[in-house]
Amino acid sequence: MNTTNKAPTIDERFAAATNSRDLSLDERVIGDADYLIAAGWSDARMGMALMRLRSEWDSAARQGIVAPRRPTRSQVHKLAQADSTPGVPPSRADFERARGTLEKEFETKHAEMIRPLKTLPQARHFLTFRAALDGTQDSDALAAQILLHWLAPRCPACMGRKFELKPWTDELTDTPCSHCQGTGDAQPPGGSIGKGLMNYLDSCLERGRESIRKRLKQ
Repeated sequence: MNTTNKAPTIDERFAAATNSRDLSLDERVIGDADYLIAAGWSDARMGMALMRLRSEWDSAARQGIVAPRRPTRSQVHKLAQADSTPGVPPSRADFERARGTLEKEFETKHAEMIRPLKTLPQARHFLTFRAALDGTQDSDALAAQILLHWLAPRCPACMGRKFELKPWTDELTDTPCSHCQGTGDAQPPGGSIGKGLMNYLDSCLERGRESIRKRLKQ
């Protein structure tokens, strides 16, 4: 079987450059330093921010940091049963206590996920301004949600697995997930405005790539 190695993409070369230990310049080859210089000279500020943000996200993922999953009903039910009196059905208070415990764990993991994303505030600032221009009232909150969705678009109900779960379990059925219609990806938050902002991010990212290509040719 013939195998061919694909050339690394602009995003991959940029991500490698941001973590490179060799930033020497050599006029005979295009190295990591050249990519960083090209990015520094780019006027596509949002595109560059997104490339850095994606690189930070991928780096965090390699360290085992992933987007946490919100507590499911089955998880709340299991914890409520475990914490209730043996032989007695969980009370409403047991369910509320279990839900609060799992939500707190989710928030802690969410904070751990965001911590390595140093470029997130800058990207959020740019996107907040764009969301405000689109008529969004709470533009800052929507910008934060859109950026995290852009990084991790998996459906929160099936976690990208495309099928419904059996009631009160984590086992998959043969029924396509009703939240994502079996695609595995969630719909962007914010409805039509959210979809427009997602398209805006993609266009900014492509402008950033094109800017680096042009600089490298020069």
